[in-house]
Amino acid sequence: MTDAEWSFELNPPGLHPMAGNVEFFFDFARELYVILDATGNVHRINEALARLGGWEPADCAGQPFANLIAPDDRPDVAAILAENAAAGPGTDFTAACLTADETTIPIAWRLSTQPSGMLYLAGVPAAQPAPAPTPVPEPAELPAPVEPAQTEPAVVAAEAPPNLFQTIFEQLPEPWLLASAEGFVAGNQAALALLGLADKEALVGRQLSDLSPSHQADHVASADRFANALARLEQKSQHEFTWLLTGDEGADRPVHIHLSRSAALPDLYLMRLRLAATEPDYATLSSRRVRELGLLAEVAATIARVSDPDQLLDDVVNLTKDLFVLYHAQLFLRSSFGDWLELRAGAGPEGEQLVRQGFRIGVTEHDNIISFAAMMRETVLVSDIQSSEQFRPVAILPESHGEMAIPILVDNELLGVLDLHCLRPDRFAGEEGKVFTSLAVLIGVALQNARNMDEALRSREELARLSARYAEQRRTNVVDRMGQQNQFDYQDPEADEQFQTDFNGRLAEVRQLERPLTLQEQNLGSLTVLDPQADPEDAELIIDAVLTSLSAHLENLRLTAQTEEALGETELLYHVSARLNAATSVSEVLQAVVESGLAHQMTAATLMLLELDEQGQPEYAVVSASWGNSELTTTPIGQRYYLPDLPSSSVWIERKEDAVLIEDIRLDVRVDEATRQFFEQLQVRSMVLLPLNYRGRWIGILTITWAEPHRFESNEQRAYQALTVQMTTAVNNLMLLDESQVRATQLEKLSQAETDLSLANDEDAILLALVRQLPSRWLRKATLSYLDDSGAELMQQLVSHWTPAGFQVTDFSDLTQEVVNPNGLAQLWLQYAGEVLSIADVQSDYRLPPAVKVMAEEEGWAAVTMLPLRSANRWQGVLALYWTTTDELGDDQFFLFDRLMEPISAVVASRRAQLEQQQAEAAERAARRETESLYIASRRINEAQDLENILAATVETAGVTDFNSGIIVIFDEDIRDGELDIQIVANWHSGAGRPPEHVGTHQVIYSPTAAGFLMPDEIVFVHSLQTDPQVPLQVRSNFFGRQGAEACLLLPLLAAGRKLGAMILTSEKPHEFSDREKRVFASLAPQIAIAIQNKSLLEAAQNRARREKILREITAQVRSSNDVDTILQIAAEQVGRAFGRPAFVALESAQKQNE
Repeated sequence: MTDAEWSFELNPPGLHPMAGNVEFFFDFARELYVILDATGNVHRINEALARLGGWEPADCAGQPFANLIAPDDRPDVAAILAENAAAGPGTDFTAACLTADETTIPIAWRLSTQPSGMLYLAGVPAAQPAPAPTPVPEPAELPAPVEPAQTEPAVVAAEAPPNLFQTIFEQLPEPWLLASAEGFVAGNQAALALLGLADKEALVGRQLSDLSPSHQADHVASADRFANALARLEQKSQHEFTWLLTGDEGADRPVHIHLSRSAALPDLYLMRLRLAATEPDYATLSSRRVRELGLLAEVAATIARVSDPDQLLDDVVNLTKDLFVLYHAQLFLRSSFGDWLELRAGAGPEGEQLVRQGFRIGVTEHDNIISFAAMMRETVLVSDIQSSEQFRPVAILPESHGEMAIPILVDNELLGVLDLHCLRPDRFAGEEGKVFTSLAVLIGVALQNARNMDEALRSREELARLSARYAEQRRTNVVDRMGQQNQFDYQDPEADEQFQTDFNGRLAEVRQLERPLTLQEQNLGSLTVLDPQADPEDAELIIDAVLTSLSAHLENLRLTAQTEEALGETELLYHVSARLNAATSVSEVLQAVVESGLAHQMTAATLMLLELDEQGQPEYAVVSASWGNSELTTTPIGQRYYLPDLPSSSVWIERKEDAVLIEDIRLDVRVDEATRQFFEQLQVRSMVLLPLNYRGRWIGILTITWAEPHRFESNEQRAYQALTVQMTTAVNNLMLLDESQVRATQLEKLSQAETDLSLANDEDAILLALVRQLPSRWLRKATLSYLDDSGAELMQQLVSHWTPAGFQVTDFSDLTQEVVNPNGLAQLWLQYAGEVLSIADVQSDYRLPPAVKVMAEEEGWAAVTMLPLRSANRWQGVLALYWTTTDELGDDQFFLFDRLMEPISAVVASRRAQLEQQQAEAAERAARRETESLYIASRRINEAQDLENILAATVETAGVTDFNSGIIVIFDEDIRDGELDIQIVANWHSGAGRPPEHVGTHQVIYSPTAAGFLMPDEIVFVHSLQTDPQVPLQVRSNFFGRQGAEACLLLPLLAAGRKLGAMILTSEKPHEFSDREKRVFASLAPQIAIAIQNKSLLEAAQNRARREKILREITAQVRSSNDVDTILQIAAEQVGRAFGRPAFVALESAQKQNE
């Protein structure tokens, strides 16, 4: 494809500016790109430049490009842009960018123009190689793109400036292809590398079927599959499918293909390739996991400091978007009636605009991923929302691909949904998705804490209102009590007796002056004067004046008493409320109640937290705080009660949210006989039970007891009911705070452990990464064993062993594998593969055999935790922790073990792969060394001049340093049955120990068994002559005994199926022959036999030649004379000279001849 064919319009007719392929590829580029209009204003910058400068791409659009440049460089840049019409294919210059934090970064730029008149700038930081010299490879020929009519002549290809689409296409780091219905027409370098093609010519014109393995259905039906993919592309803008391709080295690899239409080249299709997931890079995954956990901890720390719910939501979405580099983040809360999900916080301008508009989503909208997550109460993940057939994308987020909706649940109550968007499909499918799920849990806890704080403040205000109402009621009570007083009389002591008698006798006739006594418009009684002696009018005035004064004074007294009582109760309620809200532990909560003075003369108070069963009902009560007026009435902290067995539990469980006040245990009808007897044994006569139940969820129970009956006034009843609400909120907040702190601590330990795992370079470091996060004072030992399931049986090998004293220094490479015992602990962890196995009490666990319990008692451990490790569909190992105490696994420990199972398995798998690679390399090096030693030994054996040199070359090059002597023996071919005559023809001695027998020594072996042992068909390796049963007694005592040998090697010398003899090497100490030594001698045996046979044949030939030479010389000398005496003399001399011994010829006398 030529440059002219690449040079289509940047903005084809009918398309939005920057639409089509350029925009599609723009943000994929690694280089820095800026699109300018003809006036020099920024049309768009790509993501790489936005990240470098710290800008928002939308904020840069429409600004002069000079605003992004440092002030010192702006004049030069303006001049260059003004002269762009005269620019050639590219104008290079350097100008520094002015970043958002006012720093400058030098950038090397190249300015080029498009046929449409728009400009584009490509650049890299000046410290890197300049971007301009990178040549754009020639693409294959393509059909000419559809272009609008040109009023001026077309630019010649050789002089045309680089096309933006072409430049970005070639420089994309991801593999991309251009194709038509007939086949491929172009591909960038990344695609060629992925497909294993040398150049573009090998790609052009080929179909997908040409790149698929011939044995796959993809090859056979590729035309139909690709046609179907194109048909789907006609219905929507893009389509994705998986294809099996044959890459370099002939390997079959699944590849994800993202197919889209080319807007600028209507007849072409864009294809982005991505290898399907294979074995993960565990080191990269671990480091990425540590970073994600650090970001999660940063978000958790930030939201923990915010108490305002609205501010909390805004901070969450903005922090999540910025820290995790997301496209968008938003958070919906469930409406009060539960039928809507209301957008309460959104990141960026788009999110703020939607919040202001009151955007909301119906809970029952099945085609919306957010509603679906709320209905299912499960995380919903869509790899690419734009191509999803189930859920519709968000219109204002056109660049969103991956979307993840996470329900925010607290105690199974739906609070809302966290909705996350990213630019890259499949991003949320990995481990990062689990991080966002944990983030949703933290958001739920923080949101619930903020809501509880608001509720606590509202409760406090409600208490103030109740206090005012109670004050008014107390005023009424005072009036009631005053109206019930007895009559007050007055008798005149100076009146004479007769007057009193007459007065009493005619009392009914005596005139009375009576006036009502009122207080706050309520009639308290009357003031009566009998037979007033004053003027009636004066008497009435006096009485009215007295009543007025009396009423005023009584009112003052009432107000004073009421004010003091109201102030006291208000202060009490306020003080208790303040202390409850300020409490940082359940002990402080109980202390606030005890010291409030609300319960006078109580004997004990206990606050217990509840453990619930699977149905959410109280099952156990654990004493968390206790107070008593003596040691006998104080309940120990940590005491645990099974509620079905506790008589008093039925009294308050049914009431749930109402305070239970029992004035007298003996008289209350709600108390059954068993409960009555239980409390009388505890010397309890009266009690208050305050059930703590938050929104239908049980939290705890507060009990206050008295040793004597106690009457609860109405004000006490109201106070205890109000205290129930306040305590429930306070304890619930503390529990949520504790959960948040515990989760933060758990995440911190998890992050540290995963950091240590990522840095672990051996088995001890892997084990230590977990042990460091555990309470070592209760840990007896910890072990890590590797498992091998490649054979018929599961094998294990101990590779690390930790105790409180440190790691046990052991060369684990010398430890052999052993079969996993299916009847021990393994019978349990094999059943729970991939799960944490915790045995809290080994001795009482019925599942364990007696042998395991005996071993635990002998080794001093009482509980065990097992982590079976599996990865890549195979067993990797098992990590065991042995504890000295019997106890259930704590929540912190279980969280740590559960979350570390997969990372530890991955690290162990990576470590084992590394060891296997090292072993393979070591084996290769050993094989090379062995081959070299064999070569040297073979060369020395072949170069040896005699048998002793052959023997010495064999021993010295075999590498067995324990040998101190050796011999070569030849068997006599003419032997009688059952006897073996051997002759030593060569010997060797290291200089240490006893020397071997001399050359020429003969020995006859009379035992057939001994003869058979010394004439083996194969090499014999004897580790110990004294203990090996295959060594006959005669050989052990007579043959080897004289040499003091303890170990030996018999190497038979075979030639043409005939046993010539044997090479025997001995050592004066036992020796265990290694596999390498056995292989060396097995390889040398044939060569040694051939060499010895060759030496024997050579010597025999030389002897024959020498004999024939002597015979010829003697014959020639004898034939040189005709004299008989001379002939005989010559014969005697030549024979004696040939044998080096005296020789003579003796003739018989004539007499004997005649006889």
